[in-house]
Amino acid sequence: MFAEEMWSYMDEEVRAAYGRPYFNDVVASRMLINRSGEANLTSVTDALADALVQKYPQERYQPMGLDLFIRVFVAQHFPEWVYDYFFIEFMNKLG
Repeated sequence: MFAEEMWSYMDEEVRAAYGRPYFNDVVASRMLINRSGEANLTSVTDALADALVQKYPQERYQPMGLDLFIRVFVAQHFPEWVYDYFFIEFMNKLG
């Protein structure tokens, strides 16, 4: 597994500072993020095609589902502690 290889290449000082449980938690959270993407890429390909064929394309395209839109909106427009609570603490408790 790639995580085992990463762990083996780390300096002993880094391993001691963070510990194996923290490393495992980070790896698990990254794996969850990797599996949580949108399976349907239609919105991405539609945005790409629109950007290529329009005479005056938008400055920025943000093809995303409602869940990611809400997460980005909260991160940009609410205090940091609100985002931290809901999307770090609360979501981690849900598993």
